[in-house]
Amino acid sequence: MDQHPSIFWDGETFEKFLHRKSLERGVGVDHLFDEFSGEYLVHEIKTRMSTRAGNRQFGTEIQDYHLLMAGMTLEDFAEKLRCLGFTKFIYLDRNYMRKIVSHIVATERNQFHVGANGKTKRTQINIDPNKIYIGHQLTTLSDTLERYKKFSDDANAVFKNDDFLRLTYEKHIKNSPKEASEEVCKFLDIPVHKPKIKFGKTTNVPLHDLIENYSEIERIVKSGPFASHLSNAL
Repeated sequence: MDQHPSIFWDGETFEKFLHRKSLERGVGVDHLFDEFSGEYLVHEIKTRMSTRAGNRQFGTEIQDYHLLMAGMTLEDFAEKLRCLGFTKFIYLDRNYMRKIVSHIVATERNQFHVGANGKTKRTQINIDPNKIYIGHQLTTLSDTLERYKKFSDDANAVFKNDDFLRLTYEKHIKNSPKEASEEVCKFLDIPVHKPKIKFGKTTNVPLHDLIENYSEIERIVKSGPFASHLSNAL
């Protein structure tokens, strides 16, 4: 969306803020939990809206752990956004296991993005279900799955009376990101544009080929309520 002339897409505004503060303080982002309240997050968005967007629509992205770090609920954050003039909200979902694995692989490779025609390193990973680093904190596989579900459920509840578009990676992006672009343009009531695809997939192999201890992870995930997120991730 950052290629559309009618949009100023700011990406993860709070993530940029956190990394800036991390450099200023000389500490990792994981040391900034509870250091900045939700007011800092809202102020950062307001500032960038007024100084960067001009007459374009301003778009920002929030991750569940950003709100956790700021000690803010999605409901409170959404109300703050409405007060800033936000009227349209989009939720992008993805298979939970693929989301977790992609993050772990990117962290281990130190390769968070791959060019559209680029090649990824062939890396296998071993997942310790009791200790994974995600969202700038050490947590567990089960807790991460539960957190993703809660954020998804909260979004449905918080935005039920708003202009709300729900997308999924598997349906709208996996085959061609242009599908998601068209859906968003229609939702925002702006002309559909033809973006240049800049990025490719960071993981493009079945999970059982990617995870060294797949049988262990399979046993844990399939014993709980998220079994479909493993079988559908292949």
